[in-house]
Amino acid sequence: MTVVHGSPVALRQNRSRGPATLVHRRGSRDRDPSVDPAHLDEVPFEELVCRLAFGHNRSADTRTWVRLLEPDLVVRTSAALQRAHERNQSAMETRREQWLRYAEERVGVKVDPGEWDAARQDYADWQERAGKFEAVIGKAIREVDRVKRKQEREAAAGEQDPTLYRGQLKAVAEAIMAHRSALEDGDVIAEEHDLQLWSALDTVTVPHGPLSEPTSLMAMLTERHWS
Repeated sequence: MTVVHGSPVALRQNRSRGPATLVHRRGSRDRDPSVDPAHLDEVPFEELVCRLAFGHNRSADTRTWVRLLEPDLVVRTSAALQRAHERNQSAMETRREQWLRYAEERVGVKVDPGEWDAARQDYADWQERAGKFEAVIGKAIREVDRVKRKQEREAAAGEQDPTLYRGQLKAVAEAIMAHRSALEDGDVIAEEHDLQLWSALDTVTVPHGPLSEPTSLMAMLTERHWS
């Protein structure tokens, strides 16, 4: 077996069936749950992250997945997923090139139909597994990055009282909206400085919802997110 260094991906060369087959390792299920993931070395840490990416909704794994998303580990978790994603992409490209060479070498050559069908099926099965790995890891990366951005926004806010902060922004947004309505109701032609002021309703955002997604002041007002 030829192993791609440091990756949950291994390439197995089967000469009777043509190019290599991709195998994904998702980490040992025998890991001691009492061990904090922060104490794991990089390889077992990445294997744990990838395994949980494939099944972290299982009740037995929920606590560990939540631990991986805590502020002291979320950046490391994101990096582990990115490495697995990049190596899988590289392996997919390598495997594709191997298959193309395998097929080209048999152009104009008498090939045993059974051997050819087996090699083609082997490649198709490999593609399916690699594609599933790609999709699941990609989804996990997006989830982890959303959590990481939320934590970064919260850290940037510092010790400021969020209730006071949101109240002040609400007052500003309502004042801008009142100014806009007054001009429009009075049939007054808005000047450039008026338009620039009104644009703040669409360009200035506040964190909203469970993941603190950036939401414009206009949306906060018109969709009645502010009580």
